[in-house]
Amino acid sequence: MDASAAIHAIRQARPPDILYNEEKEKERMKFVDLKNPSRENLEFLIREIRTRLKTVNSALLNPDDFSLDRYDELLEIHQMIVKKDGRLSMMEIEGVLEELRELRTSG
Repeated sequence: MDASAAIHAIRQARPPDILYNEEKEKERMKFVDLKNPSRENLEFLIREIRTRLKTVNSALLNPDDFSLDRYDELLEIHQMIVKKDGRLSMMEIEGVLEELRELRTSG
């Protein structure tokens, strides 16, 4: 199967709204400087982490549950996931989710 056929198969298998959001985020990423902590960047990081971990229950990773005070830790987790290109073992995913649980704002 060539690359275009594989992309077509993926698009057919995924709901269009998810595909649209991914394309929109990739386009937006061209203009985002994640080195600057902001609420918008934090929300982007959480959405990216949620997408790359293929989290089924998106409520588990709600950007509102995280404080800007923890931005650097979230950025580090995001960079690690991006570096692994989504190829994390179940043990690594569980470790990331545990870290995220600890970073959530209590309340």
